[in-house]
Amino acid sequence: MVSSRRSSACGRGRNLPSLSTERPVVLSGLPIVDGHCHPLRRDPADLSLEAFLDLFTEGRAGAMREHVRHTGYYRRTVRALAQRLGVAPTAEAVLEAGRRVGADAARAQLDEAGIEALLVDTGYPPDAMPLAEMRQRLGCAVHEVVRIETCAERLLPRRLPYGDFVEEFRRSLLAAAPGCVAFKTIVAYRSGLDVARGASTRAPPRTRERSPPSPPTAASDSPTSPSSTGSSR
Repeated sequence: MVSSRRSSACGRGRNLPSLSTERPVVLSGLPIVDGHCHPLRRDPADLSLEAFLDLFTEGRAGAMREHVRHTGYYRRTVRALAQRLGVAPTAEAVLEAGRRVGADAARAQLDEAGIEALLVDTGYPPDAMPLAEMRQRLGCAVHEVVRIETCAERLLPRRLPYGDFVEEFRRSLLAAAPGCVAFKTIVAYRSGLDVARGASTRAPPRTRERSPPSPPTAASDSPTSPSSTGSSR
């Protein structure tokens, strides 16, 4: 509930009473749309303590587990879950209670909170629950937000020339458009908010076919043609 207050005073300097009104604005009946979330785990009940701790950081698995327990975000979450489940405020107790109540508890919680729709960024994690299954389990509307970097990553194994890659990338975005409500990019994770624009969207001139790389010399064991892998979180 939010209070809206309006006050006015007429004739500054005069001994006139100020007029003040308070009107409660009740928001509890309004439906809620979560504008940015991620898919559920493929098997939410199969969650170890280590995997639970990793959910509170974007670092590599296991890298921050010793520190997560001391963060305010983690402690507040555990307290809130423990209160809802009626158990001691520890991660171990919360996980055990979650397995006991089952998947129906999540659906009941969304209903109680008045959540009408979820806008789900399917770019992370890669092994998450499919959206169709989320709709069945949760009962609310589930809409996809397509991460454009994921579309690009799916093309990398094909090793397309630059011009062909750009065209296929555009086709993949056009194909995804009818089934999603928005597109998202994480380019700011790499460059900050000052995102530079390329001078041209045209493909660079094709270069001559390269000859095979020379075998490694005695001074270096590494191949002359480096390989790269990328992932977006």
